[in-house]
Amino acid sequence: MHSLTAVVCGVSGLGAGALANGMIVAGALRQPFTRPGPHCRTCGTSSTYWRTSALAALARAPRGCPRCASAVRPKFPVAAFGIGALWAAAGSAWGWAWALPAFLVFFFAAVVLAAVDLESYALPRRIVLPTTAACALLLLVAALATGEWSRATSAVLGFVGARSFFWVVHMAHPRGMGFGDVRLMGLIGLMTGWMSLGNTVLAVLVGLLLGAVTGLALVVLRLRGFRQAIPFGPFLIAGAITSMLTGGPLATLLLNA
Repeated sequence: MHSLTAVVCGVSGLGAGALANGMIVAGALRQPFTRPGPHCRTCGTSSTYWRTSALAALARAPRGCPRCASAVRPKFPVAAFGIGALWAAAGSAWGWAWALPAFLVFFFAAVVLAAVDLESYALPRRIVLPTTAACALLLLVAALATGEWSRATSAVLGFVGARSFFWVVHMAHPRGMGFGDVRLMGLIGLMTGWMSLGNTVLAVLVGLLLGAVTGLALVVLRLRGFRQAIPFGPFLIAGAITSMLTGGPLATLLLNA
């Protein structure tokens, strides 16, 4: 339906993958985002753009860093392709809509946060909070341009509702639900709420279900102890993406239930 938009967004997303790789490394190592571009997580050698773009990173993965020969972690080039795929899906789903930039920003940050959480069991607020502010501003611009204030109201309610629910869970069981997950759910509630509150509910349900099933499977397979933590952010992000891109009919059913 929006094939041209999907192509443009997809190609742009692949280009943005170089920036994402650098942010993932810095976020996982808790380093400042001050390096001029992606760099080796072992020796810190800065890489040129063509060496760390999506296609080049995948091609160079067996050799890794040109200085210390450290292998390129698979999730980093995969993250670049993930951003390209999600941006293409966003362009296909929403076309040249006023809200499209907000969804592109969200998908970029979502991939970065998922990779950082898998690497370091952390969801840095220096990524979550600016992304939330940027998405809120872009959605406000979309509401001003289109007059869809009902969507803006729904986004605020999604933000407050999702964040409040996970804050209660965090207070009840802080070792099982970190406050980074609470901040992330505020962002997810904002973005899914713009679509509908049903999408927010669906995102929460899918994220919790994926996390619970995966955690149980890891325990059964003895890959994790019962009391060992697992990074929960990627499951919440997967729930959000599922709700945004494929959950329309089910979200409507939940909203009208």
